[in-house]
Amino acid sequence: MAEQTRPGRLVGGRYRLEEALGGGGFGRVWRAHDRTLDVDVAVKEVWLPPATSETEHAQRLVRAEREARNAAKLRSHPCVVAVHDVVIEDGAPWIVMELVEGANLADRLAEHGPMPVADVARIAGELLEGLGAAHEAGIVHRDVKPTNVMLTRDGRALLADFGIAVHKGDTAVTTTGGLIGSLEYMAPERFDGVDSGGAGDLYSLGVTLYQALEGVSPFHHDTPTETLSAVVLGQAPVPQRAGRLGPLIAWLLDKDPANRPTVAQARAVIGGAPSPQEHPGDLAELVKAADPGGAAEAQQVQEVQGIQEVEGIQEVQEVQGIQEPPISPAASEAPTRPVPPAAPTLPLPPPPEPSPRRPRALVV
Repeated sequence: MAEQTRPGRLVGGRYRLEEALGGGGFGRVWRAHDRTLDVDVAVKEVWLPPATSETEHAQRLVRAEREARNAAKLRSHPCVVAVHDVVIEDGAPWIVMELVEGANLADRLAEHGPMPVADVARIAGELLEGLGAAHEAGIVHRDVKPTNVMLTRDGRALLADFGIAVHKGDTAVTTTGGLIGSLEYMAPERFDGVDSGGAGDLYSLGVTLYQALEGVSPFHHDTPTETLSAVVLGQAPVPQRAGRLGPLIAWLLDKDPANRPTVAQARAVIGGAPSPQEHPGDLAELVKAADPGGAAEAQQVQEVQGIQEVEGIQEVQEVQGIQEPPISPAASEAPTRPVPPAAPTLPLPPPPEPSPRRPRALVV
């Protein structure tokens, strides 16, 4: 389908495609014009691989519609790219989104190199706001990475593309033995069949922030096998440009999801962490002040066993050819680099009863 799409095509009888803005494993994003509202929008052309059956194709359409439904619940949040509409045309999904004038974080890093600590701290704070809202709504992004972070011309950072997000109320659409996501940004527990929910997003955020500061991904290697080994067994090289964000990144990259910070704890560190050299031990005090009870904020969602989708499908198939037993991070494999004081032993009582939520409208 991607080869047949041309500028000028009218999608859903309403959205006229004007120019391709970029693409990836899941599809291509177009600048388009909404002829009904007379405004420019972004339209994501979702690419579905050839299906072996009508049932399989229908399952993939369900995933695409779910992406729009999940993201639309967060459409009013200032740190999330808004989704406006979903169109199913000729058996393929098209997602209509807010047009963001700017570039994604990966392109920004490729063009200009590593970013200053102050800029990365601001980006981290905004992404944590978006993730906090998603987790509160029961949504886990599951694909936080630089290409899914949009940087606007006025300096804002927006979380984009909930294409593989899983809502706790959704029916799982699974393919046995499959994994979904970008290997170097995936939390290590996912390779052992464990879906750690929001804690996995925080790990991926840690990898993303590391790359923003250092200019390179800490676990990237030339082959999927080497990348997998680095994520599961290796340790990220000590960042050289992280400054006051170094302890937080180490905390986010903890192999044990139970030891990672909550969104509230991470936001407290971002909001006012001094240099460790200036005030050693203040990180623990910031966490205590922000979350006295230590209650985990990231909600767990029902486990979704491997989904084999478009992005990373060839990488994962290669990884699946490795004849090795499942790898579980052991205590002896815990990070040897310095971690924030008291974080690994922070008491975590049972989460509080969820508060009633206001109904949210989905406009399609």
